[in-house]
Amino acid sequence: MTDFDQPTQPQPEKPTTFAGATRTQVKDWQNEHGEDRVKLLSVPVGQGRQQFIIRAPSRGEYNHYLSNIAKSDRSFDRVNLATRNLFSTCLLAPDVDTIKAIWEQYPALTDTMTEPVMKLAGTDLEVREETF
Repeated sequence: MTDFDQPTQPQPEKPTTFAGATRTQVKDWQNEHGEDRVKLLSVPVGQGRQQFIIRAPSRGEYNHYLSNIAKSDRSFDRVNLATRNLFSTCLLAPDVDTIKAIWEQYPALTDTMTEPVMKLAGTDLEVREETF
């Protein structure tokens, strides 16, 4: 019997949602914000992975975040609140209450989950010295 004679195994079905959002919703967000400005991500939580979808912050949203950081007098609570607010503003799915429940269980996850938002804002872009 050759490989061609083997019965084909059924392929697992593709998921119809990611973080509770449909493919159509994700496509709409990509059209609205830019395909490269919407990210589908996941983070390990317990025995599984929590999926979430974020978008890049606008200039005004990022400036508001920086303003809140500047007003914080380096108070950890205020910086953490500003970080959570920026993430919540850029969160497309799931609902923010789902994420807040995870933050209660894993408090440091706020910073980890906000890192991709900051990258979408441009914090990881390389600036190079050029010659002319």
